[in-house]
Formats: sequence, C-alpha cells, structure tokens
Amino acid sequence: MFYNDRPRIKVPYSKKHKIIDVLSLLGIFLMAATTYFSSLYMPERVPVHFDVMGNPDGFASSVHFFKQNIFFTCVNLIVWIVLSFLRKIPHYYNWPPKITAENAEKQYVIGVDFIYYLKACVILQYISIQLLSIISAFRGNLRYGHLFVLPPLLLICCFVGSFIYKSIKNK
Repeated sequence: MFYNDRPRIKVPYSKKHKIIDVLSLLGIFLMAATTYFSSLYMPERVPVHFDVMGNPDGFASSVHFFKQNIFFTCVNLIVWIVLSFLRKIPHYYNWPPKITAENAEKQYVIGVDFIYYLKACVILQYISIQLLSIISAFRGNLRYGHLFVLPPLLLICCFVGSFIYKSIKNK
C-alpha cells in the first residue's frame, strides 16, 4: 500500500501525549530561562564544544554561548512543532510491516507514541548539552562529562529499537 492507499485514522490525543507535551514545553522554557540567567554570570571564556568523553575542546565568549543556546532553544521549539504536526499524519510514516485496514489503528498508535517519546528525548538531549556547557563554564573540566550526553542518546536508541520491535510484532 502506498500513502494514498493507507487508511486515514485519527489517533486520539491521550493523557500520556498531553503530559509529554507539557513536560517538553516546560523543558524548552527552562532551557531559555537557564540560558538567560546563566549568561548573566558566565565567565569570559566558555566551553561550547565537547569531545566524546564530554571534555571541553572548543571555547568561545559568553556572548557566543548566549547566542548558541538561544539558537538551540529555537531548534528545540521547531523540533517540538514539527513533531507535533507529524502526529497528525501517521499514514505517511515509513513502516516496517505492511499497513492494512486491520493493523492500521494499532500501527498508527505505536507510531504516534514513538513521535512523542522522540520529541521528549531530543529536547532532553539539548538540555543535557546545555547543562554540560554551563557546569563546565563554572567548574572547569568535568571528569564524567560524557554522563550528560550518553544517557539521552542511549534512550533514543532504546526507544527506536523498542518501537521497531513493537511495530513488527503487531503486524
């Protein structure tokens, strides 16, 4: 079945989706507020890039830090808007199993849930990178900086794997 042949079923906006939306928007708001308030007290030289282990390997001015984090906050908001729109068109998603009238509703719910969890994970990833920058700016080199970046990435990988598994299992 191609996109036009797939059933168009509206997936209900559940309580779980509302909670994820509210928490995601709260995270974006807190990211903007943290950017503003931390930039008031930033040192002149701020880490803005990190190696695989989370150690700073690129530095810039506090003004650059502020602009970079406002940009990341805007990217987060755009991701939130785009993924919120995508929830309305699950018949356009790329599915592992063939979508039929019998399995469409189940598959669409799985896909929309995936979009919501992905939305939360991406926002969490940007927040963790921002926190890593702020803490590194005030404390210097972190011994375990990779612990800020790795968990959200692993969470995204786990969600992708589990939703692919659910989708294939519920043919």
